[in-house]
Amino acid sequence: MDLKQYFFGTKKHPAYKETVEMYDNLRVHSDGEYPVKLIDERRPSESDVIKAYRKTIYVPITKEIFNSILQSLGKIRRSTDWKIDYKEAPARIPENETPYKYFEQNFPTYTSTTYWAFAVALKQYLIDPNAVVLVMPKNATIEPNEYLKPVPIIFNSPQVFEYVDGEIAILKTYEKVKYKEGKRKEVEADIFLVIDKEKIQKWQKGERSFTMIDEYYHNLGILPCYQLKGITKDNFDSYHIYESRINSIVPRLDEAVREYSDLQAEVVQHVHSEKWTMATQNCTTCTNDLGISTGYIMKAGKRTICHDCNGTGTVATSPYKNIVVRPAKTELGEAPTPIPPAGYIQKQVEIVGIQDKRIEKHLYSALASINMQFLAKVPMNESGLAKEVDREELNNTVYSIAEDLVSILDNLHRICVEYRYKVIVPNDEERELLVPSVAVPEKYDLLSSNYLIDEITAARNGKISPLIIAALEADFATKKFYANPELKTELELVMSLDPLIGLNEDEKMTRLANKGITYIDYVISSNIVKFIRRALLDEGFVDLGKAEQYNILVGYADEVVKSYEVSTIELSDETNA
Repeated sequence: MDLKQYFFGTKKHPAYKETVEMYDNLRVHSDGEYPVKLIDERRPSESDVIKAYRKTIYVPITKEIFNSILQSLGKIRRSTDWKIDYKEAPARIPENETPYKYFEQNFPTYTSTTYWAFAVALKQYLIDPNAVVLVMPKNATIEPNEYLKPVPIIFNSPQVFEYVDGEIAILKTYEKVKYKEGKRKEVEADIFLVIDKEKIQKWQKGERSFTMIDEYYHNLGILPCYQLKGITKDNFDSYHIYESRINSIVPRLDEAVREYSDLQAEVVQHVHSEKWTMATQNCTTCTNDLGISTGYIMKAGKRTICHDCNGTGTVATSPYKNIVVRPAKTELGEAPTPIPPAGYIQKQVEIVGIQDKRIEKHLYSALASINMQFLAKVPMNESGLAKEVDREELNNTVYSIAEDLVSILDNLHRICVEYRYKVIVPNDEERELLVPSVAVPEKYDLLSSNYLIDEITAARNGKISPLIIAALEADFATKKFYANPELKTELELVMSLDPLIGLNEDEKMTRLANKGITYIDYVISSNIVKFIRRALLDEGFVDLGKAEQYNILVGYADEVVKSYEVSTIELSDETNA
């Protein structure tokens, strides 16, 4: 392979331009950078002064939308079924060097691989699915009894000059080194990494030459690189192009950015008060020896326009001083001076409100394109937009993202296991057992508490089945008390063991009177919180099956019923006496 072509930019992988463009399109919104391309496309003929002003007052409103999506997806690891399973490591691996210890407690910089996945990889995956993750040791030189500490490094699309899955990667780092080329003065050199199945080479690229400055033989037999991936968009020979699973937000966010920049200009022009005054005072700066304001001054021996009056010879009085009106010289053809000689320009402010609503609609539609409109802070139904969320579609989207994240973790774990244990566990099948298993969760907690409350209220008003209402209330409880596991467990038991869940007191009494329910079920439902708290005093209650748990509650209900019967008999005896 001719590395020179890659180092000097004459050759890159065939999809380089497209992948970089997709990355830049999303990065503008994720990082809040000033969108030069978007603004210039909208106003190509604007002067440099106006463009500079737009940049000065720009506020990254779409960054908030991206951060909301990112934070919401970060809740994937809060799923009740998010789990990483580790098998028991061979005895020859010290306890403090097992996969569990390394991946969960001793992972360099990030403590755990899960934290890295959600704190670092998730954002890069969303904005740049074609980015490449290189896994390499943090400590390439180790003692005989020491284990390698491999860590992931993400290279974004502009840095990926070549990538053939499973074969080779050529990556440009952001590192710069000082060097001298011949007798020329010291300059900065770019650093490239060339990775294959056996080694990682570090190359220094100068203005006219390139030199390998380091070489590390990992001898894994596999390429320690992989792409973050997303939705397969296209193929170029051996190169696959991936599109972000949230790429559909880009068109609307682009339009929101363009219109917001215009809105800022409209606010300046149509909202802020602007006063006008008659130019009633002679300009003193350009007054000549005869007392006449000429509008011109001498500067460096040249006659130039006066900078104070712009050549008019008169200036408006300061707003903090009295306005002195010079009588009009009507005999010389001057028009009479208007009274009052000052006022405020009347502006059309409606356009600002229209633009503001349009921008809100763009932001809402961006979220709706990935079925996350529940993240919109403004009650969008006021603008005539539906606020309902298709839970099934939302779960499908989140499940796909969770599946990709699990794949990212699986690749990281597998390569790290190869680095750390290939020598001490030479058997491939035995070593494969050291790779932890990450389950793709299916239960997600993304909807906000307020949204769930609205949904529960609507379900009650709509006379929806009590079981459905109970399920919605269970979702709300799980979300609301996530940080309080004891209360969360209590609520889950109450909702799963209450035989009349979802019925109000009147409905319970009606069914009891019509013999639609048993008296025992009525007693359990009426005392469910007290019974559950009593049962939880036994630490083994939570681990029992539902049938066993319910039988215990039946026993409590029997006690209550018998106590009623005893009280009734005693009261009857007293009455007879």
